[in-house]
Amino acid sequence: YSGKLAALAGIFLENIDSFVVTIKHDGFSRVASTPILHTRKFVFTSTTCEIEDCIEGNGKDFFESFLQWPFRVDDTTLSECFNVLGIQFDLVGCKNKLDMDYNIATVSPVSGWRFQSYLEKIPCTTQRFFSNVKLPLKFNYKITKK
Repeated sequence: YSGKLAALAGIFLENIDSFVVTIKHDGFSRVASTPILHTRKFVFTSTTCEIEDCIEGNGKDFFESFLQWPFRVDDTTLSECFNVLGIQFDLVGCKNKLDMDYNIATVSPVSGWRFQSYLEKIPCTTQRFFSNVKLPLKFNYKITKK
């Protein structure tokens, strides 16, 4: 019976164009003086992963967003790594100027690590976007297979 369900699920998944996951939280209320609602929507297709962030609130606040990449950048740039991997990365729709930096295997702050299994720590690249922004804020990360 479960094999038939798995086969049916496989047929179903082959016939859809995208898969969408939406997550909402108001966890910033513990650190912000005004209510803030964060909605993150993931849209997966066969060639793209789009992440839409919407931060609802009023006033100005400091914003940080982190992306974890499964590779390590040494003497090359992130865009060269994306080119080698055959992906394109775009940050679109943001009306605020965001600064960008990245960490690799740092201790303070703890950043630039991934764990394939328990206690197996592997250096990788953690990309950070940050700025003082005016709320509400909305933008997309789009990762496309070339």
